Amino acid sequence: MGTATVLVVDDERKIRDTVRAFLEHQRYAVLVAGTGQEALDVAGRLRPDLVVLDLMLPDLTGEEVARSLRAVSDVPIIMLTAKAGEADRVAGLRLAPTTTWHNGDSWNNGQTAAPGTTVAGSGGRADRDPGVARHWP
Repeated sequence: MGTATVLVVDDERKIRDTVRAFLEHQRYAVLVAGTGQEALDVAGRLRPDLVVLDLMLPDLTGEEVARSLRAVSDVPIIMLTAKAGEADRVAGLRLAPTTTWHNGDSWNNGQTAAPGTTVAGSGGRADRDPGVARHWP
């Protein structure tokens, strides 16, 4: 049983560092990318078990990154976004993420990202390998 690897994609260093620190504290191996193209390059080379993806990136949109990932992989995706409108959420869900996490949602009260939200069910490695987390976290 190995350590699950999570790719965190966000152009804001503070958010990337916060998510990375949280995941490392939970004993995940963490990869980071600050642009969509960097995310696609890293994901193509290192095959993460989970992707935490910001939708508003400087070069490609998160939606474009998700579509590109979906074309070649069934890796679970958690979309991290400040987009809160219903139309934005519906559009994001059409890209088949495993779940979404909105920047405005609380990380307080000792809660973790989307407590109890499953990251299995996408047909990805989390479905096949008992060593990969089945719940987030």
